[in-house]
Amino acid sequence: MFKELIFATRLGPMRADIELVPDTEPVVFLHGMFLNKSIWQQYRSELTDKTHIYIDMPSHGDNPLLDSRWTQADAVGAILDCLKKLSVKRCTLVGHSWGAITALQIAYEHPALVSALGLFNMPTKSPDLKQRFEFKVQKLLGFLPGIYADIFAKTCFSPDFLLRHPRLIATLRQEMQKRSPKSIARLLDVIESSARGLMKKLFTIHAPVIMVNGVSDKTVNHDYAVLAELVTLRSAPGGHVSPLEGRGMTVQVIQELAKKT
Repeated sequence: MFKELIFATRLGPMRADIELVPDTEPVVFLHGMFLNKSIWQQYRSELTDKTHIYIDMPSHGDNPLLDSRWTQADAVGAILDCLKKLSVKRCTLVGHSWGAITALQIAYEHPALVSALGLFNMPTKSPDLKQRFEFKVQKLLGFLPGIYADIFAKTCFSPDFLLRHPRLIATLRQEMQKRSPKSIARLLDVIESSARGLMKKLFTIHAPVIMVNGVSDKTVNHDYAVLAELVTLRSAPGGHVSPLEGRGMTVQVIQELAKKT
């Protein structure tokens, strides 16, 4: 059973759900942009026999939407605030997209905290000119949330998945419409800046790392020859949201990570 907790952090109140298994090292789950902790909640603690902690990222889920200036360092600090209040001394971090970037940054800055890393649909190359232009276009689309939601869905999910989940686009429209263009622009700035220099960070990580990519994910860039020397690589069905489209591979990776701790 989930227990919802609310923590005071440097970015305001943040919510997390916890499934407590006493005397175990927890697995902490972080989601990606415009999603929420529910993408991970199908992966219950029975999979690992460990405590599972599902955190809503800043400006997501039921957390306050942030219009004012904030940074990726603030986001990392807010996650650390949550873990400190839970008295987490060491954990496995599992993240999707922006959540994976944040998990990697935590492991880079606080290596003693992280036993293993699961990085789903995370880029390793810094945004190129085309991608930086696309971020600027997305900021303009923040003034047209319905259109932005449609484009976001078709970019991140496979056509087959969208056909099987017709309510998904409507849910994303609701998510976009509750945000101001200013809050969307600030979030995109945070994520664009956070996606730089990730390969250099990976070179410093000594904990086991498993990276999962969707077979039809066109949103991330990798140098696979270099990556293969640093991490264990896995492929999952579908596009950019493997925790939803590639359940079988996601279960396998979570269980494998849990056994490493």
